Amino acid sequence: LSTTSQFNSKKVYIINNCEKLIGEGRGFVYIKDSYAYYNKKRLFPINIVKLKGKHNLLNVLAAVGATYPYVEIEKIIDTVSHFCGVEHRSTEVEKLNGVTFIDSSVDSTPARTITTLGLFPREKSILILGGQDKGLSYAPLKNALTGVKLSVIFGINKEKIQKFNSYRTRKPN
Repeated sequence: LSTTSQFNSKKVYIINNCEKLIGEGRGFVYIKDSYAYYNKKRLFPINIVKLKGKHNLLNVLAAVGATYPYVEIEKIIDTVSHFCGVEHRSTEVEKLNGVTFIDSSVDSTPARTITTLGLFPREKSILILGGQDKGLSYAPLKNALTGVKLSVIFGINKEKIQKFNSYRTRKPN
């Protein structure tokens, strides 16, 4: 996986599992042996990142690439190790009788919903989704909803979403 981002005219290259670097000094951020590196400097173990999912880890690497070496590594490590994400985005709400409740109500597109579903075992997931229609295709949800224990669909777009949901569904009135 490789991503290039432009931050304040500084190019940042994010490379996963890099063994050899080309173009020293160009802002390479990568993971090797479970550590985040900037060029060849080992910065921190990636297990300090509290956010779940590869997409979040890549976002952290992009932020590191944009700020290091302009911000002290100690401040970056402190931020990375304490940042729990934004409200309503894959946020653990409560654990009750062995069930973990996750709020990801900010997932306002099928792509975000699919990404969030990828963080949890589907066969144990009860998905509540719906809301206003943004004119997006819900077709990508067809495969994503396969295997979900139960989905509860509501809102203006519930009929459109239901077309792509062939699994157990409960539609509230």
